[in-house]
Amino acid sequence: MTYSLGIIGHGFAGQLHREVAEEKDSPFHVAVLCDSNADNLLKVKDNYHCVTKIENTIAPDLDAIILATPTKLHLEHIKEIANLQRKKGSRGFCLLLEKPMGVNANEAEEIETILKAAHIRFMVGLTGRYHPEFVAAYDSFRKGEIGVLTGMQERIHFGIPDFPMQYVRKAHSGRGIVLENGIHTFDRVNFFGDRYVGSIIRVDGAEMGNSNLNGECEDYAFGTLVSHMGLRVPFSLRWTRHEEEDYVFQITGTEGRIAVHGFRSCEITQGKTTRTLYEHNTGTSLRDRHKPGFAAEQIAFADFISGTDPTLHCSDAKEAQKVVHLFYKSAVNKVKYV
Repeated sequence: MTYSLGIIGHGFAGQLHREVAEEKDSPFHVAVLCDSNADNLLKVKDNYHCVTKIENTIAPDLDAIILATPTKLHLEHIKEIANLQRKKGSRGFCLLLEKPMGVNANEAEEIETILKAAHIRFMVGLTGRYHPEFVAAYDSFRKGEIGVLTGMQERIHFGIPDFPMQYVRKAHSGRGIVLENGIHTFDRVNFFGDRYVGSIIRVDGAEMGNSNLNGECEDYAFGTLVSHMGLRVPFSLRWTRHEEEDYVFQITGTEGRIAVHGFRSCEITQGKTTRTLYEHNTGTSLRDRHKPGFAAEQIAFADFISGTDPTLHCSDAKEAQKVVHLFYKSAVNKVKYV
């Protein structure tokens, strides 16, 4: 079955969702694109029904909406979508809300309340868990190939050319690097940890600051996540000029370790043996290497629409936002706008 789709927000994530939905095996047909900045629609306006207002996006025959606008606009846009749903009385679309839900945990809670009151079924797009290198790591871990979990760590360094600035600048995110990409780290800890870890209860040694973005937002953050079961997870988020090799997520077990080199490969090491679990075609651009994750997320969304997958991911998204709050509360350095 093919679902009629509207995409609100045609920036980095919105464009990737559109491109993935164009592929021949996609479960979606893009019926409408919406962006308040008409310039973001110029290159596609001849091939799609393009609008600049959300009120012109909601239609009775729409099956699904992907909201991929800047995080700081999510609450405002969710309120508008819910009001329009009530007024227009469409047959009932499902919503994929790209991560993070809001700029803080309170907004996430409010967004959930609004959508439930409007009877809009929704899923939160924690895209990071769908990228194939992380899926390979998760499958290997769940098979017990590295034994019982003993530790995790993540190091993400940004700064590559043309990297989308919404990940760090408050004008886009409303928060910054800890929210926009730290939330992937925090979600992975909960997702991979599962019953071994439990929820994060504190952040030790938290520090954040700014050295490259002229005070507009923090561009480095690091600390150690501590779960209620005592697992300590060091992480480092930085905006620096770097090589792709600087991005590593590693989980260690009693019988080996798995390392994800995003967005390149996933390897497992057991004793003196290392084998590749997944490897991207490194001849493609970093942007294109994001696409398999977006495609997998859309398939999960289609399953959710059809009712075969009851997962909302809302509770996971809210849990990650609570850890964001813990980080900001614990950080030694305070960036002015926080």
